Amino acid sequence: MELLKKILRSVQVFFPFLQDANYWLTIRLMKIFKVPHEYEFRALDKFKPNEEQVYLDVGSNRGQSIVSMMLFSPENVNIVGFEPNKVVCDKIEKMFFKNQRVEMHNVGLAGENKAFDFYIPFYRNWMFDGLSSFDLVGVNQWLKTRIYGYDESKFRLRKVNCVTRKLDDFGLNPYFIKIDVEGFEAEVLVGATETIKEHTPILLLECINDQAKKFLEENGYELFSFINGKLKSGRSPINTFCLHPKKHAELLS
Repeated sequence: MELLKKILRSVQVFFPFLQDANYWLTIRLMKIFKVPHEYEFRALDKFKPNEEQVYLDVGSNRGQSIVSMMLFSPENVNIVGFEPNKVVCDKIEKMFFKNQRVEMHNVGLAGENKAFDFYIPFYRNWMFDGLSSFDLVGVNQWLKTRIYGYDESKFRLRKVNCVTRKLDDFGLNPYFIKIDVEGFEAEVLVGATETIKEHTPILLLECINDQAKKFLEENGYELFSFINGKLKSGRSPINTFCLHPKKHAELLS
């Protein structure tokens, strides 16, 4: 599988004009066949939010998670997305501009309100927006090992201004929060302290470092993997669900 991904990645960078078409086709197929972009999102079909609660997509990228949330959630549940990359955020808003369920914010979430430089990596004009971050140490090296015939002179970074805010400032009532922010998950959690304490939402994290793990433990959360259609105790190699056993006992039984 990794070999195939490397081959496809090496070919696609020569056709940057197909990037938007590729995402459009992927999302179209997701909707037609009701298939989430990542297996773990099938767990959302078991969730039972009420009409006052929302789903949050922190690090929306191209909107794949939003589509997966829409496929596996009641139609009366709204989805709020946060994406610091303005180029990508504009594309998401254009994609969902007729859909009243989706609300986008062109900000990054962190532990404090601040202005940052945000970096978007390009190779042969192909935007690797999924690797965009506030700290891009190692991205060049990552691409070098995953593209055949890699030419470092074709790599560039686009710096854009970005504003970060604390999730607590938005006054939301989340049932579920997906956080995928290239290693900054702990920062997002710190800025969401009051929201998490008040509402105890289900969390889905791609990266759990020591700081994030400590935060979760202090707030009564435990780690779970979604395997064979069930939530099972233990950390997942990719996407890990974080639930409060007392509040989410029904989902874990």
